Formats: sequence, structure tokens, C-alpha cells
Amino acid sequence: MTRHIGEVGYTLRQHRPALPVTEEKLMKSERVRSFDPIGPDELKMIEKIFRSELQFRALPLKSEEAQVLAAKLIEAYQSGIRDTTDLAAAAKRC
Repeated sequence: MTRHIGEVGYTLRQHRPALPVTEEKLMKSERVRSFDPIGPDELKMIEKIFRSELQFRALPLKSEEAQVLAAKLIEAYQSGIRDTTDLAAAAKRC
């Protein structure tokens, strides 16, 4: 495998011609794989959205559905959704 680093991104060559990876695509993939630590302020934001959604759905805190919702919110945050409105929308889709 040969790695070529260029202005637009990089390509990987194996047995077939590789397509260039654009900077936008590279940034998006990095955003999706972000596992940066969640700070106290971010955790408070996620918890507020979580508790609001629990109340809306009338779910107990210790329910399996609540665990799934919490996991989905953390996953959404780690995938790059950092805005309160967007995280709340992600919670509604769970």
C-alpha cells in the first residue's frame, strides 16, 4: 500500500486505482470518529436534553429505554452534533 499526500488530501493505492480524498470528506470522517472527552459543560447540556426527553416520553430514569436514549445522545455528540437544538432533534429521532 502506497500513501500519497497532496494538496487536496491523500490517496491509497492497492491493486486498483484510488480516488482522491477531498479535504471536506476527510474532515467529515474525522468528525464522525471523534472520541474527545466530554467536559462538564457538555455533559450538563446532554443531561438536560436527556432529562427533557425522558419527561416528554414519561420514561423512568432507570428504564432500558432511558439507557438506549442516553447512549444515542452520547453517540450523536461524539459524531459531531454539538448544537443543543440538533442534539434535541437527534433525541427525538431515537
